[in-house]
Amino acid sequence: MHRREICDIDLQAVIMCGAEGAAVAKVGYVIYEVTAHTLRRKDDARPLDDLNGNGADTLHEAEVILKTLSDELNPQADERNEQAFDIRGFDRSGRTLTIRGSAGPYGSAGNLTNVDSGNTRRYGARDATMIDLRAMLIMPAGERIGLLFCERRGARHLKNVVDRHVLRVIGTRRNVRFNVFPFVDPKAWQKFLDTAETYEISYIYRSTRIEDLAPERRSAGDLRMTVTGGVARRVGKSFRMILTQMAEKREGVNGSHSGVLIHDVPRPAELRPRDEEHFDHERVEMQVGRDNTKRTIVIERGQLPQFIYELDKDLPDDAMWEQFLDHAAEILSDLGATLGKAG
Repeated sequence: MHRREICDIDLQAVIMCGAEGAAVAKVGYVIYEVTAHTLRRKDDARPLDDLNGNGADTLHEAEVILKTLSDELNPQADERNEQAFDIRGFDRSGRTLTIRGSAGPYGSAGNLTNVDSGNTRRYGARDATMIDLRAMLIMPAGERIGLLFCERRGARHLKNVVDRHVLRVIGTRRNVRFNVFPFVDPKAWQKFLDTAETYEISYIYRSTRIEDLAPERRSAGDLRMTVTGGVARRVGKSFRMILTQMAEKREGVNGSHSGVLIHDVPRPAELRPRDEEHFDHERVEMQVGRDNTKRTIVIERGQLPQFIYELDKDLPDDAMWEQFLDHAAEILSDLGATLGKAG
């Protein structure tokens, strides 16, 4: 049975990280935007501190749910997704809510092996491999956009725990639908690419032709076109210029950063099919790197992926919360909002 990680796998928001000659930093964080909408009215975003027009505050209701979860003696089991989690603590300060917990998959029996000593012990299908994780919900007063910061370790984080087991419960009670979408940051990508080298770029196209292959008809296969060397560096420079312009304009969608699009994806002659009319452009895969670390950035139909903000070292709680708050203040300023004073 496949063991699923506790993270989102979104084809429009994927960063695949690898390394050559050095280890990739395994501790970092990701950011999500949180909005609440009236049921059956997609465009009616509600203030997050007044979900029902009668003062129902998302943070207050989240506190109540987290208190119930933290009082449980055993971890919570999400049987459908084969994930376990627990809440070890939380703290409210003004318009922020910090969360400490752990999460990990179960569902397969196997071995835990120490890579230094070789010592091994068995674990069963009901044993979850849990990792300590932290998160912070930030919801400015009177605003319709909040932020969820999630510490990320080994591709795991608490986003799904907060989304499925806290926000969706509140949504059911208050007749609203919460959207928790990846925060997309052109400025972070531009800054990363400014100091990175582009090693390889692939354009993937979907064929629009139908092949007659008895006894069935099916679409022709995808076409992958790849360049390296000087051509890759030239195309990579074009992407950097576009991201610089987007960052300067603070370009977003519906007043937020979720789903930021590159409207004019570079289309160099070297990466265009000869019979272009028979292909739809699907995605771009860019292999870039710096300091012996490589990332493959996947851009689906012009949509930028979520950025993973890597940390140089583990941070204690106070330092992590300060990191989140400082970053949130910058993002909220771009969105024309402020966090306000803690109370």
